[in-house]
Amino acid sequence: MKLFLASKIQYCLEKIQILLHKPFSETKVIFIPTASVLSKDKLFVESDINHWRKLWFIIEIMCFDNIKTITPSILSKLKDSDIIYFSWWNTFLLLDRIKKVWFNRIAKDLLNDWKIFAWSSAWAVIMWPNIYPAHNVDDMTVTENISYDSLNLIDFFVVPHFNLLELKDNLKSIIDDCNVIWMKYMTLNEEECIIIDIEK
Repeated sequence: MKLFLASKIQYCLEKIQILLHKPFSETKVIFIPTASVLSKDKLFVESDINHWRKLWFIIEIMCFDNIKTITPSILSKLKDSDIIYFSWWNTFLLLDRIKKVWFNRIAKDLLNDWKIFAWSSAWAVIMWPNIYPAHNVDDMTVTENISYDSLNLIDFFVVPHFNLLELKDNLKSIIDDCNVIWMKYMTLNEEECIIIDIEK
């Protein structure tokens, strides 16, 4: 399993090289902006895409909002990629969308096939089995199908954006929730990332 978890990918993306066995210019990335579909401001998505492109990654954009399920052709594209990256925005919306297309059912298979999951912000959060603490930051009303049961790929809750003063009280509430239910957590500031590689 190879995971690259960050608050903001543009501050640490170069470090993903440790998980690769080829240059960036030969690395295929599936870029999925699904979590941001309801955001009025899409500039952060363009910024994310441009940062991958500046490092010469081969980018293909795939939006789950335009499909009903993971078809064989889509699965083929995912398997042909080296990195699958989900852009950020709302944790609950993201989880709802990936469940609707059944991506959560194939996530572990893709990881077992040595795909690298590179996820920032909301995506880093849904690695843990339960995303309940995220209600302190993200609006749960963006989706009618509220679910806390998440991907269950790591055994700690990621708390991104930890050095942002404007989120100080919200992030403290997240940690309070984690402590109440004895949930392990790890904080990330804007420049930090978590790299997981079970080969090493």
